[in-house]
Order: sequence, then structure tokens, then C-alpha cells
Amino acid sequence: MSAASVRGLTFAYGGARAAALDAVDLDVAPGEVLLLEGPSGGGKSTLLRALCGLVPHFHGGRFAGRVVVDGLDTLEVPPARVARAAALAFQDPEGQAVMGGVERDVAFGLENAGLRPAEIPARVEAALRAVGAGHLRGRRVAELSGGERQRVALAAVLATRPRLILADEPTSQLDDEGAAALLAALRAAAAEDGRAVVISEHRAERARPVADRVLAVRGGRLEAPGAE
Repeated sequence: MSAASVRGLTFAYGGARAAALDAVDLDVAPGEVLLLEGPSGGGKSTLLRALCGLVPHFHGGRFAGRVVVDGLDTLEVPPARVARAAALAFQDPEGQAVMGGVERDVAFGLENAGLRPAEIPARVEAALRAVGAGHLRGRRVAELSGGERQRVALAAVLATRPRLILADEPTSQLDDEGAAALLAALRAAAAEDGRAVVISEHRAERARPVADRVLAVRGGRLEAPGAE
């Protein structure tokens, strides 16, 4: 079974004339790292949001087609249930933080999922270490730099161990060394228990070394990389 399957997905935000996604078909295999490249506004972020059910449940708009993640149809299953199978690290990490402290913020998703309290600290520690942020465990989120917040946001996603990990511009506030380390963490997550990873990157050259497959998103359509 595919980690995610998209068929005929067309979506337009409310009030928009043009579709943000136009007849998209896509399959993501378990264990695969898929890189989505393309210009800003081309539809990469919208596709990631559709893969976790935020489109259309949160954003509204006109939706046609079908998105199935880990066997769950995103139109038929509540977003909270889809979130257990597919988790998104947002492009803006400042908008993702829920709790004031780093440890509590990474633990939030685990608590919501009903994980036993005794298991949570080890999961939080492992996720923070995976993204090179173990030293941030006792810090306040408000005190972190943009790059540090990106690491913590991704740790919060990894901690829940979803079948599909979605990362929207995860290296935008990191230098080359930090970006390489974070992308290596995503590659390692894909190798663990057949998880799949979809990365949206404007600076695609950074993520190409860890990707199994690269597609471009332009004008709401999927294309071969480099096609114009």
C-alpha cells in the first residue's frame, strides 16, 4: 500500500480564480524521500497541506479528486485522525509552536495522541537529538533563533512517528551545514520502519542528495524536474 495516493486533485482557495493544484496524480512509496521543487506560489505548500488534510478542511475552497494517506481518505476522516498518519513541519516554524518550552512543545503531539506519560521523555529526547537540537531541550521557544525553531518544529513532527512526514522549506533558515544535518535526519526517518518523507524546497540543490525522486510543481501541476 502506498504511503500516500493522490488522484485527480484539483483545488482552488476561496475567492481565487486560478487553481492552486490542477489535476494532480501522485503516489508516494513507503520508505521513499520525495523532493518537490519549483517556484514560490507554484503549489508545493498546497500539495503538502492536502497530504495532511489541512486542504480542504482548514483552508476551505473548492476541492475535487481524492487523497488517501496510510489508507485514510482525507475527505472522509477527521483531520485529527489524519494527523496521526501524516504530520507537517510548516514553512514558518514560529506559527507551529504551541507550548512555551521546547520540551513541552515537542511533547505536545505525543500527549494529544495519548502516549503513556512514561514513554514521552525518551521520545522527545530522541527526536531533538535526531535534528541536532538536544541542547535546546531546556530552552524557551521564544528565545530561539529561526534555525533553532526549524529544528524544534521538525523534532515535534518526528516525535509522533507518522507514516508520512511532510517538510515545507525545512532548511530556509539554516546554513549549509545545518541544512545538511537536518536533511540527513529526514533521510534516516524514511529508513525507519518504512516511513515516507515529502520535502518541499525552493533551494532544491540542498535536498537532492537525500532524495529518491524529484518532481517539480509549477502552476499547480506536477512536472519532471527542470521542465519549463
